[in-house]
Amino acid sequence: MQQSLLIEALQKLHRKEITRFIAYVQSPYFNKNEKAIKLATYLEKVYPKLEGKKIEREVVRQKVLGKQSDDKAFNQVVSLVLRLLESFLAQEVYNQQDHFQAQHLLQQLRQKQLDKHFLRIQKKWQQNLEKEHIMDRHSFYKQYLLAEEADLYYDVKEMRRKDEQLQEKVNKLDQFYLSSKLRACCEMVNREQVIKVKYKKNLLTKLLDIIHHNWEEYVEYPAITIYYQTLQMMLHGEEESHFQKLIDDLNQNSEHFSKEEAQEMYAYAKNYCVHQINNGKIQYLNELHQLDKKLIDKKLIFKNGHLNQWVYKNIVTVGLRLQEYEWTEQFIQQYKAYLNEEFAENAYHYNLACLHFGQQKYEDALRTLHLIEHTDVGYYLGTKSLLLKVYYETDESEAFFSLISTTRVYMTRSDLMTEAQKTSIRNFMRFSEQAFKVRLNKEFVNKEEHLLAIQKL
Repeated sequence: MQQSLLIEALQKLHRKEITRFIAYVQSPYFNKNEKAIKLATYLEKVYPKLEGKKIEREVVRQKVLGKQSDDKAFNQVVSLVLRLLESFLAQEVYNQQDHFQAQHLLQQLRQKQLDKHFLRIQKKWQQNLEKEHIMDRHSFYKQYLLAEEADLYYDVKEMRRKDEQLQEKVNKLDQFYLSSKLRACCEMVNREQVIKVKYKKNLLTKLLDIIHHNWEEYVEYPAITIYYQTLQMMLHGEEESHFQKLIDDLNQNSEHFSKEEAQEMYAYAKNYCVHQINNGKIQYLNELHQLDKKLIDKKLIFKNGHLNQWVYKNIVTVGLRLQEYEWTEQFIQQYKAYLNEEFAENAYHYNLACLHFGQQKYEDALRTLHLIEHTDVGYYLGTKSLLLKVYYETDESEAFFSLISTTRVYMTRSDLMTEAQKTSIRNFMRFSEQAFKVRLNKEFVNKEEHLLAIQKL
């Protein structure tokens, strides 16, 4: 039974979810089949060890149906419990969606002509929406649902003087559609640039034109204007004014979005900076640094209360490239506590070693690098690259060429590295090796030959 869909799904549930599921199965409103209750209760007892002899098909069948039962009857019970689990998972989501509950309640109250109840719930829902500070596509959709129910109510009552509900429904539908469409198109353009695929962005040009020519109408909706500016920035990257407009809009309005969506919006701006830097516009390093600082101030660098080790590294890297050593050291020390405990020490020591290198404290960098465990190929490559830089700067020729040799052997044997990683480190070592050889030959050639070798490299 280990490979069954039921067991696979139950393994993904937390203990509290399992407890609620059993209560769901035992509720006569949702289920009256005693054998389904017996199977679900048995599986709860063996949870979380849903493997081994205790859940072998024959063992479970006999526990639930008895020794004389057959496979067909057991399959029916398993299928029923699986359907109940799927229904339970849907119910869990429904319980968290206040707007769907309110919509369906209003629908029932309207159909049963419970006018006082309808108006009370409508007013309560409206007040709750007004209290929300979020102005994203989800908020527009909730307002659309409320306006639709209100319009249907007044239409049935033949109170056509209340036509503002119809207007409100159309307005919110437009806002929901535009914000959702623009957001999806942002991701389409992003993927086109990153993984070189092609999407059909139906109506996008017309929609952008509509927004542009009716800007005063849409300017109060950041869910529309931010994605509009993002698309303009991505589609017309050479016009840098779009980036600045996006940053201004984001800094003023990011609190109107969920944390996850605000992070996504800022990510588009950061990707633009990286693209500009890669094209030689080094001034965007400072723009990237300022975005990092803004995300730190707004606490948008965290996910589930933790700071991703690679986000930590990227912020440090930008700070060091700008030689913001004091700020970067403070960041390294202060935000170590937010790293996942499993990766914290490696991430901390690696970034501290990078800081020491940037400060030309090469002995400190070497000592710190020795504290890193190579549990991840990323840290292995990062450590070797940094060691190579230290040996280059300190003229440790024997250690330098020995490290290149051992790293090449590792790459040949490793099946953990991607081809992109291998290409990157291979090129880095090749050019570093050539640079070191140019330096070593300096004493044996004249100045012009030395400069020519540098220019050639």
